[in-house]
Amino acid sequence: MRPKTGSFARCQSDTPPSRTACVAAFGDILYHGSALGLYIIEAMRQEAPTPSIELAYLGDEYASLASMLFEKDLGVVVHWLPARRTPLRVRTMDTREFFTFAASGEESACVLRPLSRVVQGICLADCMPAELVFLLVESGMEESHADVRRVVRSAVCRTMAVLRASGFHSGQGAPLARIYGMPWLKIAL
Repeated sequence: MRPKTGSFARCQSDTPPSRTACVAAFGDILYHGSALGLYIIEAMRQEAPTPSIELAYLGDEYASLASMLFEKDLGVVVHWLPARRTPLRVRTMDTREFFTFAASGEESACVLRPLSRVVQGICLADCMPAELVFLLVESGMEESHADVRRVVRSAVCRTMAVLRASGFHSGQGAPLARIYGMPWLKIAL
């Protein structure tokens, strides 16, 4: 009997399919406050994630999220919120909480409407990852570099915790000691 070859053999394999995750961040690099998504992705790249984790800075290309999350087991979406208070904070939400917040009358939630529409489309197309987590990072135009450092480090720690909890990253649970070099900011995070 000949050994199985081709696509049928791949389907019959005993090895479990590898799990994949995507961390996608949005924001506008021309505006200091909303550029935190880029800073977070760059810091995550310096964390040297495993090959099963895809990192993507999508700018304001919300429609690209569908292709990034397609056939992923875990999706982490990072988006900025206008700051309403000091100190700044990072909110973590599941899909249901995200939709509730995005539809609320809160002034800060209006920036989430384009993302909310795209995520609704992904839900309707049945292309959602098994787990989807939203990190909403409060920011504004007035932050100092110290504020930016603190909120980016907090968001990276939260992202790493979500990845660890889902089995994608085996890094330490301790606070990050790494210093992230961000040459375009002329600072280290």
